[in-house]
Amino acid sequence: MQHNVHPLVRAFQLAKSGTCKTMTDLRAALKNEGLASDHLVGRSISAQLKTLMERPHNQ
Repeated sequence: MQHNVHPLVRAFQLAKSGTCKTMTDLRAALKNEGLASDHLVGRSISAQLKTLMERPHNQ
């Protein structure tokens, strides 16, 4: 975990990393790091995060 990182920024980092496959996974990962997932609302943000999580990450 990176200290002093906004939860939304961390959510995008996790989504890009390939460690989370669903929004539920992403929220759980944030919670495990002591971060709130309150910022993951709205269709646009959810769509962006889902797109990142669906990309192949083994490149």
